[in-house]
Amino acid sequence: MLSESYTITKRQLGVLMILASVGGLAALFGLDVLRLAQAQGVSAVFQPAALDYLTSPAILGPLQRATAMSFVVIALVGTTLIPLGGRPA
Repeated sequence: MLSESYTITKRQLGVLMILASVGGLAALFGLDVLRLAQAQGVSAVFQPAALDYLTSPAILGPLQRATAMSFVVIALVGTTLIPLGGRPA
């Protein structure tokens, strides 16, 4: 797999793009949960009021929204690469 003649296929690249974007989105929302825990205490994350904060549309700032949208676009591009199969990327 790690030889000099190895090339990544379009399917592998698509799966890698999807996994990276899902991981990025999870990290983005995870940081918000950590920020809430730091601001209001760890026990506040498990209170019902925290669910209102985490589900409100204002949870993401403008830059975070742009980052989340770029992750979604990367996942969509990766999804289109998967059906192309074993051709080199």
